Amino acid sequence: MQLRLILLGLIFGTGPIAQVKNLPPIIEKLASIKKSVITYSLNAEHLLSIPDLPENFKNAHQSILKTKDYVFIQMNGTGRLYRLDKTIGGFKWTRLDSTYFIGYNFGAINFCLDTAFYSFGGNGFWITNGILRFFNPISKEWNHIPTSDPLYFSRKMDNGNDNFYYLDTLEKKLYIQGINFSHQAIIDPYSYVPYKDMLFSLDIRTGIYDTIGQLKNDTYAFLGTTPWGVIANNGTIIDVKKNITYQLSTSKKDELRALKENATRSNDFSISFFVDSMLYIGNYYNKIDSIKIAERDLIKDKEIFYKPIESISKATAINKYNMIILVLIVIIIFLLILLFGKGRATSLITSMGYGMRNKKNSLKEDKNEIDNQITFRSSKIIELLEERERNLLSFIFKQSSEERLTSIEEINKVIGAAQRSPEIQKRLRSDLIISINEKLSILTKNKKLVIEKQRSEFDKRSFEYFIQPEFMDLVKRIIE
Repeated sequence: MQLRLILLGLIFGTGPIAQVKNLPPIIEKLASIKKSVITYSLNAEHLLSIPDLPENFKNAHQSILKTKDYVFIQMNGTGRLYRLDKTIGGFKWTRLDSTYFIGYNFGAINFCLDTAFYSFGGNGFWITNGILRFFNPISKEWNHIPTSDPLYFSRKMDNGNDNFYYLDTLEKKLYIQGINFSHQAIIDPYSYVPYKDMLFSLDIRTGIYDTIGQLKNDTYAFLGTTPWGVIANNGTIIDVKKNITYQLSTSKKDELRALKENATRSNDFSISFFVDSMLYIGNYYNKIDSIKIAERDLIKDKEIFYKPIESISKATAINKYNMIILVLIVIIIFLLILLFGKGRATSLITSMGYGMRNKKNSLKEDKNEIDNQITFRSSKIIELLEERERNLLSFIFKQSSEERLTSIEEINKVIGAAQRSPEIQKRLRSDLIISINEKLSILTKNKKLVIEKQRSEFDKRSFEYFIQPEFMDLVKRIIE
């Protein structure tokens, strides 16, 4: 019985788990700083030995977190959280959590805001997740924070390199790079990757994502967070909020290279951080070094860090507009062939072209004639709708007739996507509804959409769909 109690104490206990007399110089320096500091783990070396974890956790990183008053360790791949406390004649590590399950969040971003602890994303059990978690100090367990989109993320940490991420402690936002593989890649290596190399910001307080822009496909070796941005890749400073990058001056790059790549000593560093104009770097034994970096040491790059979403949206909108025009022309020609036969349709198209070049009045008459013909044969639009589009239109019409909104879950069932991943569900819904609206716009001659959406009263992050009342008669004629 006594042995069982000792084992339970090791697994669930919140008391001291390790007593040490002295700290590594780099940790002693970090503990002496009386404010929050963002640190970066540079290798899988462990500051704290945790013997009750499986052997493979020796290769998992430990995140060192610094609040105003304490140093903490968040163990990657677990929910373990430890605090460094002073004792008479030394220090002890006190376990704060009471979590049990492990192996779900390797490669997560672990961070703190003031005295609150968070963990985002990570991978394990054959899947990458996009879950935002926070540590509940009352239950001593991790709770889930709902987010507006399921964006999956994991740090790479191969040879110290990561996917891009940046923590804005002032506005409490986390900037992340869309990973270039699907979270279901182990099931389907060719699965759809909707957010590849896109840059997003996540508001930690609300759980709402914003799409910022598009990044180059790259990885980053972070060293410290400065007032001008995050230091990465041995001399690049990235200010993601202003979309600016800087390079350290040649002399500072040489100084940094000499600090990290010395031929007469081991260059295996465990942790780095920036505070009060100094970049500190060291290991968990006896190595500590520093370099001073001032604003005068920065040289602004000509190129921006990411392509803003406005530029992407504008180019996409132009391409989409051109595609819509082309589709409309094809549909009109198709309808003319159906109505008049191939020979007469060709003659009519030719005469329309002649009128466009020579007679404005003739153009208006031809256009009105075509409009009237399309409106008169409006039921023909059913031949242009695919089976899933017809089924979806009929279902939303039935719901709207009963003054009911159609939920996303109902749409997923109608289109046969209920068992698909959230990204594929979203893409299929969007593609079908856009296609239906574009085809019906030929008849309505109206900028208003036939199928419209509004935010759900029960969940403001979700939408519900309906057919606008003014188009109900038109849709009824089409589907009946």
